[in-house]
Amino acid sequence: MPRPRSKSAKRWYSAKFANGYCFERHGRVWVRVADYMESTGLLWHEANKREALIYLDAFLEKFFSGVLQGDVDAVPVPRTVYALAKEYKDTRLGQAGAIVLEKFKNSLRFHFPKDVPFSAAEILSALREAQSRELAQSTRKRYMTTMKAMFTYAVECEYIKKNPVATIGIPKEPKKVEHLVLKPDEIKRLIGFFENIEDRYHDEHALIFEWLWRTGMRVGEVIKMKWSDYDEERGVLKIIGKGSIYREFPVSLFPEAVKILEEMRKHTFPDGKVWRWKHTQNIQTNFRKAAKALNFNPKYVVHTLRGSAGWYYENVLGLDFTLVAELLGHSPSMNIQRYRKKRTGEDLKKALKKATDER
Repeated sequence: MPRPRSKSAKRWYSAKFANGYCFERHGRVWVRVADYMESTGLLWHEANKREALIYLDAFLEKFFSGVLQGDVDAVPVPRTVYALAKEYKDTRLGQAGAIVLEKFKNSLRFHFPKDVPFSAAEILSALREAQSRELAQSTRKRYMTTMKAMFTYAVECEYIKKNPVATIGIPKEPKKVEHLVLKPDEIKRLIGFFENIEDRYHDEHALIFEWLWRTGMRVGEVIKMKWSDYDEERGVLKIIGKGSIYREFPVSLFPEAVKILEEMRKHTFPDGKVWRWKHTQNIQTNFRKAAKALNFNPKYVVHTLRGSAGWYYENVLGLDFTLVAELLGHSPSMNIQRYRKKRTGEDLKKALKKATDER
């Protein structure tokens, strides 16, 4: 009696036999009949269906002729690490962008400058040898994380039992203690840089960097801004921040921010967006360009403007740090401590006197 056909879109059936089928496993085509299964080595693509079914028919003929003996779960283990890397790239990184592929290539070449046999001893030896080579801690962590993902794939495919990266461990970066802040004079130089260069969108670049500093918003939040989020009557901007947490920013209390929005009203962008950019990359690139030209601290990044806003709110405007936390959308509010200055006894006296006088 023929076996019932499955409705699964992940199976291909033989037109010649009423038994067996092709199925997808880790991005590859496998064939199965009864308790026997085997990998074809083909990628699971419609273009490979005809070839896969030919393989299935040959596998079924072996089954009916009694060639297959015992329980078979044939897993063709890659012979070398580079063979595994190629399979992993084709299977898991097929739709990845050029940047992801370049990072994967760099990670692989750093840990395996030359191809090595696919064995636990050889892999561990190469990984340990790579640990002795000089490399920035953050880059090393990124490279090891990439290798961990590749060997996790090998574990899932049952090529190996344990991830070798787990044996060595991924290095942890030390906690950052340096809190970078752009001072007001540096902000002026940054904005002035874009006001005076020959660039098609130089005025918009100057405005967006000033906006980032005035509001302390994240770059991702800024590029998603729409005019429908701005309640001009109430003078507040609706922001959907990190983790889809909603908050309102009182734009009307910051005259300079209001002026920036008035300038941006002169432009029209699709979908009612306030800014022309769809991705943060362009903003980050232009910030690095300006920072280099102005000889800023090389550790400055676009996100430093957010920290600078928090520092300015508390240390110049004198706002309470819990209020600053709410303005910036921090959760929990303890994160705002990075922007606080250490107050001396005299500072505390002045703050207490001011609070007493205002009562």
